[in-house]
Amino acid sequence: MGIDFIRSKRQSRKKGWSFQLARAEQDMLSVIAPTTRQSLRAKLDGELPDIGHAVVLQLTDKREVMVRDKTTCIGVVTNPPDEVVKQLSKHSGIASATVKARLETSNKVDLVIED
Repeated sequence: MGIDFIRSKRQSRKKGWSFQLARAEQDMLSVIAPTTRQSLRAKLDGELPDIGHAVVLQLTDKREVMVRDKTTCIGVVTNPPDEVVKQLSKHSGIASATVKARLETSNKVDLVIED
């Protein structure tokens, strides 16, 4: 009687799997860490773009990243992080980014690379 009772009361694999999926969802008491996106700081020439403005990043042969607004070069990143260089080289040296913050005193902006 003991083993029959245990077999009748155990959960099937499908049901156990759905409980594991339900535990992985975010609710009020659990927090799932957000995914991190690549970001970098660029020195710009001239007027700083607004927060949320889209720009284009272009990797050069000198391992510098040029920041472009449409067709004009508005800034440069002289020493980009290795992760950013790898991500840009995967996409033929070009990626789009969004301005996350403006640092007006030093004429720099923080950029977040779009996925």
